[in-house]
Amino acid sequence: MPQKPSTLKNKVTNILTRSQKSRNNNLTLYKHVLNEFYNTDMKTITAHDLFQGIANKDYPNYDAITRCSRKLQEEDINLRGSEWEERHKLEQPIINDLKNNF
Repeated sequence: MPQKPSTLKNKVTNILTRSQKSRNNNLTLYKHVLNEFYNTDMKTITAHDLFQGIANKDYPNYDAITRCSRKLQEEDINLRGSEWEERHKLEQPIINDLKNNF
């Protein structure tokens, strides 16, 4: 049986490598992390139990997963989803808009 990755970075890399859908959808990525590494059945867990697990740090922080994913995709084009390029085309106009409005 293969050993499961131990660090968050390795866990996210493992999922992004195998799951194209997770590359474009952070909720899908988070679901895979919880399912595969925390033995959480997302079909049966209640919202209360999920949020309590996050608050108690039984589960990783959602923001940490998404930040990790963005950093990995920035560094490795093979981990990018089909929507990555489109999102990054919008980057400069959004930066300019924020500069002009704040």
